Parts: sequence; structure tokens; C-alpha cells
Amino acid sequence: MPEVWYLKEIRDRDRKIREQGKEIENWKKKWADEKSKREQAEEDLKKLSQRKASKKPRFSDYSVSTQEKKMSRQERKKSPGRRKTIEKIAEAEIVKNIYPQGSVFRECRYLRSHTVTRLIDGKAVRVLYRIFETRDGRKQGQLTDVLPQGEYGIEVAVAVALLVYGIEVSIDQACQILFAFCGLQLSKSRADSLLQQLSVLWEKDFEALKDLIALALVVYMDETGWKLNAKNCYTWIFTTLLHTVLLYGESREEEVLDAILPRETFTGIGVSDCLKIYEARFKKAQKCWAHFLRTAIRLMLTCPGNREYRKFFHKLHAIFVAGKKAQQDATLTETEREQKVADLQNRIRKICGRCEEKIPKETDKELRDFINLQKRLVRNIGDLFTFVLVPQVEATNNRAERGFRKTSKARNNYQTSKTKRGAHRRSVIGSILASLRQNMPAYSLQSITDEVVRWRTEGISLFQKQLQGMHLEASP
Repeated sequence: MPEVWYLKEIRDRDRKIREQGKEIENWKKKWADEKSKREQAEEDLKKLSQRKASKKPRFSDYSVSTQEKKMSRQERKKSPGRRKTIEKIAEAEIVKNIYPQGSVFRECRYLRSHTVTRLIDGKAVRVLYRIFETRDGRKQGQLTDVLPQGEYGIEVAVAVALLVYGIEVSIDQACQILFAFCGLQLSKSRADSLLQQLSVLWEKDFEALKDLIALALVVYMDETGWKLNAKNCYTWIFTTLLHTVLLYGESREEEVLDAILPRETFTGIGVSDCLKIYEARFKKAQKCWAHFLRTAIRLMLTCPGNREYRKFFHKLHAIFVAGKKAQQDATLTETEREQKVADLQNRIRKICGRCEEKIPKETDKELRDFINLQKRLVRNIGDLFTFVLVPQVEATNNRAERGFRKTSKARNNYQTSKTKRGAHRRSVIGSILASLRQNMPAYSLQSITDEVVRWRTEGISLFQKQLQGMHLEASP
């Protein structure tokens, strides 16, 4: 029997109602989930606000000093920047015309003006230089006594270097001294810039000093502690009668020694202490007698009741005195000096009867040092009396230790290097100033400035001339 049409329509309508009912249920479920999430978020926000509200207020942010600092920062004016040239020219007290070398006024034309702060008769003076060039433009006047592209004379940079690296005062103190005595106003950053320019200017001369040390007949060397920021480093000194090289912020490794005194090419005599890197290092060497004698004196004074320590010191000192007398005896021939050295070495072996002993762990410090002293003497016996064979050699390393006096003062005053660049700058300037002191009869600001200006005028420094002379003497 055929289906009635309205029954089919009723079934379709019922199906749609069931589908819509399911969809409504799904929407109700989603709405409930969203409501619970919203309620949870509101609860979390409420707890967070309550937790923040329960914190104690920080009154330090609202203190008077803090507010004053904030106000000062807000009211601080911007830097005016570089001063105009017209302002600098207006301050000039002296005007000088600079012509090309070998030219006269009629052959030249005006090129430009340059204002420089100079130290004249101990006072800061503003000088206006009017620089001329030849009419064909090939040559122009040169300011050899002014830092390259600088606004200060070389003597200003030298004065800062003498104060900071010669007298070992801080850069701030150097600026204060120059203002108090010369009326020169320098900021710390400007003084630092002058030192950097001077180190760049002297870089070639520093390299020449290294070569001179490597060619020297006798080199005295030592090392002491130094700080490179927070890192523990060392300062090395290599010095002769005429030259000194200082290296700041270096390690205590053999690579530093190789860089200055190459093992293959250095044929001179190395005077040093008994540090391990110096042992069997040089073809001829001299160990510092002061180190041996100081140790023996310390043991004798620390243990006054120990007759062995006192007896050993007196015998060791007698051997040293005998060696000094032989050194100063100009009548001795080379063969006689060799015989003297052999006799002195035998005396050393006799007093060091405990050098072969093994040191137990429970040995006290004084006895340990006493036996180790004998071991060092016997181990370096071939380098103890070089000063007898070569009378020009000193028996101690005090020459190098004296060069560390100002370095130790700076280190104890916490005036060490902050960066590797600063350590290198101190090495360059400190080495040049120390070597100039050894070569100049009168060591003053004026004499140093005149010497440095002569270097720039002639195009060659004193140390480069000395190096050329040594190469000419060495050549066949």
C-alpha cells in the first residue's frame, strides 16, 4: 500500500527537530565551558590584584635624593658639541706663520689656520698657526711639534705621560696637577686620548727597542705581578745599560721570553733569578746572588738558634765576596779567571752537602727551604760566577728589580690596566720614557719634547739610529 505523503513529511520534521536539539545541547555545553573559563580567569585576576596589593611599598623610589637625581637628568642640557673654529681663533694669544721648509714668503700662499694649545714657559697658551703652501701645491708647512691632527702640542702629551707613567699618578690627578701649575684644563677623556695618540706615535720606536734588547750583550730580566682588569697577569722587564722594555699584562710563560729574546738568535748573557723558564735557556747566564743570600739571611734570622743555618750563610757570603774581589781584579788573565771560577764552584759544592737529600712531606718549612737553596745552588752552579769571567756583568739582578719600583707603586695603588689596549699603551710609553732616561744627560719635560720633535723633523728616532748602527757593525 503506498505511503501517505504527510507521514513522510512528519518523519523529516522530527529528524530535523532531533538534529537541532543536539546542536542546541552542543552550544549549551560550549557556553558552559566558556563561562567556567571566564570565571576562572576573573578569579585569577582577583587573586593577582590582591597579591600585588599586599606588597609593601618601596619608599626608596620616592626618596628626595632619587627625585633630585631624576630632575637633574631631565634638566641636563645637551652637549654643545665641537666648538666653532672662529671661537678658537678668537682665544689665540700668539699667531705664527708656518711656511714649507726651504721656501720663502713670496713663493707661498695661505692654506688654512690651526689653533693649538701649547705649554710655553710653564703656562697653557692658545697659539694660532697660519699654514702656507707653495703656489704649485706640492709642499706645505708642517707642525712637527704638534700631535698629528691634534689640538695640543707634543709637550702636553709628554707632560701627561710623565705624570701618569713616570711619576705614577692617576689620570685624574695628572689633570689636576696640570691645571694647578700650568692653568691647562684637560678632561680625563682628553688626557686618555693624548696618551693613546702618543703611544701610536711611538709604536715604531718601541719595536726598535725590542730589537736592541735582542742584540744586547747583557740583558737583565725579571717579572712581577700585575692586574689586567680582574685577571692576574705579570709585568716583564728587559733592561740593559741603555735600553729598557716593559711588557704589562702578559703571562708568565716562555712565549713572552721567546718574543723578546729568541732562543735561536740571542747570543748575549741573560741575568735572572732561578725561575724554571730561565734554566738552561741561555748560552751564557748569570743567576742573581741577591736571591740566594736573602734566603740564607732569612733562614738565619728566623732560626737564630740553628748553628747550621748561620754557618752556611757565612760560608756562602765569603764565597760571594771572593768572587767580587776576583771580578774587580783587573790584573787577572782569562785563564786565571777560569781557575778562580773552578775554585769557587768547588767551594759551593762543599758547603752544599745536603743537596742530594730527598725532602719528606712532614719536613718543616725552614728545613725545606734550606735544602732547596742548596739544590738550586748546585743545579745552577755553571751560572753562578759568570760575573767573574766577564767583569762587565753584575752579580745580581738588582738593575731589573729597580726598574719595577714605580710599577709596584702603581700596582699597590690599584692603578693597573683595565684592558689589553691600555696595558700595551703603558708598555710603549713606559719603555720609551725609561730608555730616554738612560740615554739623556738631562731628563726633563723640555729635553724629552725637544728629542721627540727632532725625531719627527728628521724622520728617525734615537733608538732607530742606534739599531741601524748595530746592524752596520754586525755586517761584514
